Amino acid sequence: MRSENKIGDGLTDLQCEILATIQKLEPNAYGVTIFDDFDERYSLGKIYLILNELAAMGLVTLRSGNPTPERGNRPKLFAHLTEAGAEVLKVNAT
Repeated sequence: MRSENKIGDGLTDLQCEILATIQKLEPNAYGVTIFDDFDERYSLGKIYLILNELAAMGLVTLRSGNPTPERGNRPKLFAHLTEAGAEVLKVNAT
């Protein structure tokens, strides 16, 4: 599967795509907006799995927003690039 191909820094194509999507969507990058950007090519669960992997690598930080009634009192999980995540994107763009 294409998302499992490793690139030079050890990240998969999908991990790099999600990093780029976060950069594009910030400051409103959260699970569902990232999922929507992928036109449902991947499940929302897969997106959250990758977000957690990227956070464990120190490439993104994850922050819960406030719960809202329209979301069934569930909070949004916002993702923000760290300096290391931005550097990975810069290196892979060249």
